[in-house]
Amino acid sequence: MVAWYYTAGILGVMVFLLVGSWLLRRFVRGMADYYVIGRRANWFIYACTLLATWISMWTLMGGPGLVWKGWGPFTIQAFYIGSAIGITFCTFVLAPALRRARYLTLPDFFAERFASRRVRSAAVAALIVGVYFYIVLQVVGGGILFEKLLGITYVQGMLAFLGVIMICLLLSGMWSIVLTDVFGLLVFMVAGFIFPIVCC
Repeated sequence: MVAWYYTAGILGVMVFLLVGSWLLRRFVRGMADYYVIGRRANWFIYACTLLATWISMWTLMGGPGLVWKGWGPFTIQAFYIGSAIGITFCTFVLAPALRRARYLTLPDFFAERFASRRVRSAAVAALIVGVYFYIVLQVVGGGILFEKLLGITYVQGMLAFLGVIMICLLLSGMWSIVLTDVFGLLVFMVAGFIFPIVCC
């Protein structure tokens, strides 16, 4: 039997994200607003988005699950070290160059640099492959979370989680991502303090 407050909490968060994304539509007036929030992100928004993307389901579910299964902390630390190197490179080397050149996406850079549609298509394909496993990880984690907290099946949980994210993304693009990332980071931080206390 699923406790009513679990269901109420999950549904409340879903409604918050959907309504928030719908309200944020008024800020989307062009491609730049949709893809890079009009380049108007301040340091707090950027920091929350970066940290929430890095932490994600992996930190709260994947990493601890692998340690529990016997992978050991050193394997998990190797993931974080590699991840930190990649994020540092993107933040201080790649992103500033793309921002100065006013590109909206990474494939835009490759298309102009090599003056080729084939190169743009290859960049898009590489980007899809690169983020595929990250997205799958989030959807699987969301499916497990919804299954346990709402009492629905694993597949239904994944579809519900993916559905909410897709609707938010279609409504307001990067604005909705920023909304979910800031909210998610706050949840991660609270959970990070509460879980050790409850488990001890």
